[in-house]
Amino acid sequence: MCNKNKGRIGETRAIRVITDIMDVEGNVDFTRHTNTNTADGGADIVLEHPEGFLDKLSEIAEPKKVEPLNSKNESKDTQQNNEYENNDVAEHEQQEPSSPDSDSDKPVSVQEQIEAAPSLNDAEKSTSQNIEDKELGTSITKPDCDKQKSGEFNPEKSSNVKNTIEKTRIDVKNTNEKLGKDTVVKFGGDVRKNPDCKNHMLLGGAGLTKGAKEELKSLEDAHSQSGKKILHIANSELENIENHYRALNAPKNDSPTESSNNDSSGNKTK
Repeated sequence: MCNKNKGRIGETRAIRVITDIMDVEGNVDFTRHTNTNTADGGADIVLEHPEGFLDKLSEIAEPKKVEPLNSKNESKDTQQNNEYENNDVAEHEQQEPSSPDSDSDKPVSVQEQIEAAPSLNDAEKSTSQNIEDKELGTSITKPDCDKQKSGEFNPEKSSNVKNTIEKTRIDVKNTNEKLGKDTVVKFGGDVRKNPDCKNHMLLGGAGLTKGAKEELKSLEDAHSQSGKKILHIANSELENIENHYRALNAPKNDSPTESSNNDSSGNKTK
């Protein structure tokens, strides 16, 4: 038996995840220019994807825990309601009772009621204004509808994903240990060897050592001004991506075939 190539196993694992992504995301593809253990300039895999897709992928890799807004809003609303009630009670206690001779206690004649009623012109103006507001609202929301019909707007996808295609270099490290500073330094040195790749991903490992994190942060800051994204995806995060897209690719239950409704003798059962 031939010995298993550790580097090749890591790369093929990454490729399997990428093919799962390709089945869901129609505008994602990849290339592999060299074989394993040959000079590749640190580009084991080159991922081609729309601009902004890495942000979406990062959200899938490491979902952020967001505290529900309802609990915060409910507590704030309760506190505000209590304050309003206390203010109303205080104002009511400070007000003096109205005298029986006040205008509010005087009966209103029929003529005064007619004069106080809104005129027909005012009602027509109000109705006309409501119609204009509705028409204006329709004209504002129409562009999003047009975008959704044309495929440019999809609420299920990240709003940052665009149609511009860009390349991301992927340097695969097949290990269960944390990646050290030397690995990140070499990864950063290969950036200039791949000028056609806008983004650069270090993939693998159980995480980064303290020195490696500092080095990666330095790389991010150095290349952020040119619009390049430098990121690390750990093994656990790759697994999150894999599980996410495998779930989307899971086959749906097929409807029962006609043969399932037949008995062993070939007759249809009711």
